[in-house]
Amino acid sequence: MGTNLLAAALRMSDVGVGQISLDVFDDNAQALKWYGRLGFQIRQTSELIEIMPPMTPSEWRAYLSDLPQADLCQERFGFSRFNLVTVQRTWSIGRIGDGWFRLDDAAALGDASVFAALRALDPRRRIFAAVPQFSVAPTIEARLLATTHRMEAEISQVLHTIDLAQ
Repeated sequence: MGTNLLAAALRMSDVGVGQISLDVFDDNAQALKWYGRLGFQIRQTSELIEIMPPMTPSEWRAYLSDLPQADLCQERFGFSRFNLVTVQRTWSIGRIGDGWFRLDDAAALGDASVFAALRALDPRRRIFAAVPQFSVAPTIEARLLATTHRMEAEISQVLHTIDLAQ
């Protein structure tokens, strides 16, 4: 059934060329094997790390952009992305469900204004980063949540493999 659903989704997208990528948890051996049989290859491995925010300065400067659109997406789908602009740079911030902020750039962990702004926006949300664990500074308290593998394949090759199997 999964193969039929994937094939239908790829065909409905009407994009017969290019690459498709997806993330699979490391402990999901069955999915890793299945995607591998369809032609997907692991391109990157990341850790999902919960970050315990350090104490932030009382004075910080940041502003949010794209938040109204992100709020609509969050309400409708349960996830969203907006930009947080600090003195250092612009950071892309994700929200997952009602409980998590997601950071995808390890450099954001070194910007105290990021933590202060996220705490001000929603103090109940926890923070996780999808970065290699070694990139987290020893001064930041962190806990490994999971390991994921980014898998990629050519769409045409996946469809060809599925057609051969049926």
